[in-house]
Amino acid sequence: MLANRDIRETMKHKGIFHWQVAYELGLNDGNFSRLLRKELNDKKKEQILKAIKKIQKKGVDENGETNINSQTSG
Repeated sequence: MLANRDIRETMKHKGIFHWQVAYELGLNDGNFSRLLRKELNDKKKEQILKAIKKIQKKGVDENGETNINSQTSG
């Protein structure tokens, strides 16, 4: 059975990529993928689901990339 199926299905359904969630969480995309290999506790899942919601609110540009300019400007 695939670990963290709920997170994976949410990301797939919303069209959000692993690297986008990893960026939002401040992780390397490879580390995020490894994190999902074992079932996470409820607290960590909630953090990830909040990041997914935040990405969804920001929207995605025409190239399929998260609009992150507001995060990096400063």
